[in-house]
Amino acid sequence: MSSSRRVAVVTAVVQCMLCIIIVTCISLSLETTQQFNTSIKHKDEYTRRVKIRRRLSLTSDYCNNMERRPQPHLPSVPNLLDKSAIYAAYSPSSGDKLITKHLIENTTGLLVGDASSSPSLERMKAQHMDRTGFARGQGEVVVVRTNYPHSSKLAAWDYDIHGAIVVLRNPLTAIPSYFDQLYELNSHVPAGDSSIETTNQFIKWRDNQLSDQLLLWQRFVSFWMQKFAEDDDKRVFISYESLMNEVSGPQETVRLAQFLQGGMRSSAMNISPANQTMIEESIKTFANMDEIYCIWKDMSTLATSHEGRLTHKDRPLTAENLVAISTKLLELINQWSNYPQLVSILSAYNDEVLNRYQEVLHEYQMQVSS
Repeated sequence: MSSSRRVAVVTAVVQCMLCIIIVTCISLSLETTQQFNTSIKHKDEYTRRVKIRRRLSLTSDYCNNMERRPQPHLPSVPNLLDKSAIYAAYSPSSGDKLITKHLIENTTGLLVGDASSSPSLERMKAQHMDRTGFARGQGEVVVVRTNYPHSSKLAAWDYDIHGAIVVLRNPLTAIPSYFDQLYELNSHVPAGDSSIETTNQFIKWRDNQLSDQLLLWQRFVSFWMQKFAEDDDKRVFISYESLMNEVSGPQETVRLAQFLQGGMRSSAMNISPANQTMIEESIKTFANMDEIYCIWKDMSTLATSHEGRLTHKDRPLTAENLVAISTKLLELINQWSNYPQLVSILSAYNDEVLNRYQEVLHEYQMQVSS
C-alpha cells in the first residue's frame, strides 16, 4: 500500500473516531441538560407547594373575618367517645390526611386516631385516666383512620367501633395517584411530576401492578360493605370527587358532620339519657355552617396543590387497562345492587372510565390514520 493511501485511511479512521466522540459528547450534554432541567422542575414544584402551604397556615384567605378555630382536643364529656368513635376508612390516594386530619378534626374540634398505631387496651385505659396534656388514649378520638384491608389494620378496640365513613376514589385516578405517592417516597421525585422518565416508570409499574391494585380496591369496597351490612345507617359512603367538587363539597362536609353528630348524641344519651345539657355539650365543638365552608375551601386548595397539573397522558392507561377497571366496577355494582348509595358512586366512576376508553380509542384511530 502506498504511503499516500495509508495517510488517507488513517485520516478516515481519525475522522470517524472524532465523529463518534462528538456524537457521544452531544448525547451526554443533552442528558445532563435534561437532568438539570428535571432537577430545576422538581425544585420549582416543591417551591410551589411550600408557598401554598405557608399561605394557608399563616392566613385565612377564604375566611377573612372569621376567628381561627381552636386546636382539636379531648371531648368535654368524659367517656363520650369510648364506644361512639367510628372508622374513617379510605382507599389509597383518596385524600386520607386531608379529610381526616384537616377536614374532620377542624369540623368536629376533636382528635382523630390511627388504627395502625393503636395502643394495647391496657395502655389505652391507663392513658385514658389522665386527661391532661398529650397523655390521651386513642379511645377518646372521634374517628379512627384505616385503609384496611389494602394495608394498615383495624383498631385494637374494633369490637367497640360500630360505624364507618368510607371514602372512595375512582380507581381510574386513584391508582395512578398511588403510584405518584410511592414514587415520591422511593425516588424523592415530587408527586405529579410530568417528566418522560416518570411517565416511563409509571408504565412499568402499571404493567406489573394494575391487576393487583384493582383486586385490592375491590376487596376494600366489599370488606366495608360486609362489615356493617346489618345496619346501613351505621355507615356512610363519600366519594373523593364529590368532596372536592366546589358545589357538592361543602354539602358533603355537612353530611359528614351530621353523621358524626348523630353518633355522639346517641353516645351522650346512653351515658345520661335525662341530661339534655350533656347531650348538647357533646357536640358544641362542631363548626357552624360558615366555618364548615372555610374549612372545606382550605382542604380543597391543599388537595389541588398535592395533585399538581397532570393530564391522563402523563399517566397513560391502555384500552385493556380501562376494560379491566370497568369490569371490576361492574362486578361491584352487581354484587351490591341493593345499596343505592354505593351503586350511585360506582356507576359514576364507570361512566368516567368509559369516557376515557372512548378518548383512548379516538387517539389511537387518529395515530393510525395519520
